[in-house]
Amino acid sequence: MAKILLVDDEPTLLTAMSLVLESEGHDITAEQDSREAKKILKAGTPFDLAVFDIRMAHVDGLELLIDAKKYCPKMQVIMLTAYYTNDLAREGIYLGAFAYVAKPFSVDEIIQNVSAALAKGEREG
Repeated sequence: MAKILLVDDEPTLLTAMSLVLESEGHDITAEQDSREAKKILKAGTPFDLAVFDIRMAHVDGLELLIDAKKYCPKMQVIMLTAYYTNDLAREGIYLGAFAYVAKPFSVDEIIQNVSAALAKGEREG
């Protein structure tokens, strides 16, 4: 069981991802407010994986990615976006993101990406 931080300002998507990943046996912390997620990261709360939406009010996903790598450097991060561009992907990968998942995505796609990111974290761990 992995500890996963989910951050997305879309409540329906956040709830759906939480339910899917909980059904896979993971311990989920879901946060709709990116400012609260930033506080969680700064507190150094240990997570195995984080999933951040890119475009959110207040604090965007790239800023959360920077904080995640600063305060929890071994944590893997998956970025979600409805606005995928090659430049955005390159920037996120440069900053340490494991992967980008474009919205809308399937349940299988998110499960596969989460599993791959967690496996990478275990290898590097």
